Amino acid sequence: MEQVDLGGTELGLAVKDVAGVSANSRSEPVQVYPAVYELTGPDLGDYFTVAPDEMSAIPPTATAELSVAATEALQTALLDAASVQADACVEPGTSVGRPLTSISA
Repeated sequence: MEQVDLGGTELGLAVKDVAGVSANSRSEPVQVYPAVYELTGPDLGDYFTVAPDEMSAIPPTATAELSVAATEALQTALLDAASVQADACVEPGTSVGRPLTSISA
């Protein structure tokens, strides 16, 4: 995520790639005043959601993690695509109409 909403304020994150970890997985520290902040992520479309969290900023540090989860729409789309592929494999008539070839020695 390149941005989050921290206590009602959109906050851009300086995201960087870390070797051995998925892309866009780490961001630089951000300074905040001691408080409890509501933390939400961006809208990721129909297939993923970001669960909101609460960040308690108590000196000397505060950390928070947002988790991304697949929605039912993604699960349904994947199952539908798999079903189409499976149906194509067993569809009657896909191997009919080819002439038999005989081999003689």
